[in-house]
Amino acid sequence: METRANYVLIGAFTLAAVIGAFLFIMWIAGYGAGGGHRSFQVVFNGSVAGLSTGANVSFNGIKVGEVTHLTFSRSDPHQVVADIDVNSEAPIDKNTKARLETQGLTGGAVVALLGGTTAGAPLVGQNGGPAVIYAGQSVQLQDILDSVSALSIKATTVLDDADKIIADNSPTIHSALANVDQFSKALADNSAGVDAALKSVGELGKQIGPLAARLQTLSDDADRLVQSIDTDQVRSIVGNVQQMSAKGVSVIDRADKLLSDNSDSIQSTLHNADVFSKALADNAPNVDVTLKNLAEISKTAQPLVSQLQGMTQSADRVLKAVDPDKVRSIVDNVQTLSAKSNSVIDRADKLLADNSATIHSTLQSADVFAKALAENAPNVDVTLKNLAELSKSVQPVVAQIQGLSQDADRIVKAVEPDRIHALVNNAQTFSQALAESSDNVKALVRDGAVLAGHLNDSASRLDTALIDADSLLKAVDSQKIAGIVNSASEVVQTVHQNRGNIDA
Repeated sequence: METRANYVLIGAFTLAAVIGAFLFIMWIAGYGAGGGHRSFQVVFNGSVAGLSTGANVSFNGIKVGEVTHLTFSRSDPHQVVADIDVNSEAPIDKNTKARLETQGLTGGAVVALLGGTTAGAPLVGQNGGPAVIYAGQSVQLQDILDSVSALSIKATTVLDDADKIIADNSPTIHSALANVDQFSKALADNSAGVDAALKSVGELGKQIGPLAARLQTLSDDADRLVQSIDTDQVRSIVGNVQQMSAKGVSVIDRADKLLSDNSDSIQSTLHNADVFSKALADNAPNVDVTLKNLAEISKTAQPLVSQLQGMTQSADRVLKAVDPDKVRSIVDNVQTLSAKSNSVIDRADKLLADNSATIHSTLQSADVFAKALAENAPNVDVTLKNLAELSKSVQPVVAQIQGLSQDADRIVKAVEPDRIHALVNNAQTFSQALAESSDNVKALVRDGAVLAGHLNDSASRLDTALIDADSLLKAVDSQKIAGIVNSASEVVQTVHQNRGNIDA
C-alpha cells in the first residue's frame, strides 16, 4: 500500500510541474507581448554585410528592437529587405530614416533609426502589411575598406609607373648626378676664387654705399626744390605753352607758304651751295689736316673733364644754397611771361603775314649772294689752306683755355652760398619787374610793328641797291676779283710767317 501511494504522489507532482512550467512559459510570452510591439520593413540599397537575424535595432542610439528576418526584394535584387520588431514606445513616423551602422572594427551591424517626432504622422503599412522605411546612405566599415582598397590599387599603379620611368631613364639620371658631382667638385677646387669674388662684391657694395648716400642727398635737395613749385602754376605754364605751340603751327604754315612761293630761289641757292661743296671736296687734303689738328686739340681738352667732375661737388653746394621760395617766385614770373608770350607770337605772326613780300625779296637777294659765292669757289682752296695752318697755331690757345678752366674751377669753389642766395633774390626781383612791365613790353611790340613797316620801306630800297650791286658785279671782271683774293691770301700767309715778329 505504501509503494502504490508513492507512485501516485510522484505522478501528481510531475504533472503539476509540467503544467506550472507551461503556465510560466505562457506567462512570460504574455508579459513580453503585453508591452506592445510593431513590425516594420527596412529596405536597403546595396550590401548589408555584417547584418544578421537577431541584430539590434536602435533609435537615436537606444535599443528599441531587433531584426527578425532578412530577404531580397522581389522587384529589385539589389535591394535587401529587413523585417524588424520595434517597441511601440519608439516615436517612429513618416519622417523617420534608417541606415546601417557598424559597431566598432570587429562588431556586428545594427539598424539605426533616426529622426521622427511625436507630432508627426504615423507610419502605416498598405494592404494590411507592415510599414516600409527606406534606408539612406549606410555608414559601414566595409565601405571604408573598399575605398582604401581602391586607393591602394591606384597607389600601386602610380608607383609602378614611377618605377618604370626611373628604370627607363636611369642612364640620364646617373649622368645628371655625375654632372652635379663634377660641378660641386669644380666649386670646391675654386673655393679660393669664389671667396675672392665674394670679397670683391662685398667691397663693391661698401663703395656703392657712400655713393648712394650722396645720390640720396642730391635727390632730397632736388625733391625739395620740386615740391616748392606749385603744380597749379606748372599746369598754367603748360597751358600757355600749348597755346604757344598752337600759334606756332600757324607761323610754321605761313613759313611753309613762303618756302613754296620761293622754291625757285631756294633751288638756285642749293645749286650754288652744291658748287661750293664741290670746291670743298676738291680741298679734302686741307680738311684732313684741319681735322687732325682738331683731334690734337681734343686730346688736350681731356684734362678739362676731370676738372668739370670736381666742379660738380661745388655745384651741389651751390644747389643747397638755393631758396625754394625764391624758385617758386621765379616760376610765378615765368608763368606771367609765358601768358604774355602768346600775344607776342600773335604779333609775330601778323608781322610775317604783313611782310611776306619783303621776305620773298630777301630770299632772292640771298640767291644773288650765293651765286657770287659760287663764282669765287676756286679761292676757297687758298682759304682752307690758311685755315689748316691757323688750326695748328690754335693748340697753344687750347692750353691757355685749360688754364682758364682751372681758374674757373677755383672761382666756382670760392663762390659763397650767401652770394648765390643774393643772386637768386636779384633774379626774382628782375623777373618780377619784368612781369610788372608787361604793358611796356606790349608797347615795345607795337613799336616793333611800326619799325617793321619802316624796315619794309628800307627793304624795298635795299632791293634796288642789290639790283644795282648785281649790275656792278656783272660789270666787274671775275679774274680781277680772283687776283685780289689771291693777294689777300698771300697777305695772310705773310702775316702767319711773321707771327713770331708780331708777337715780339
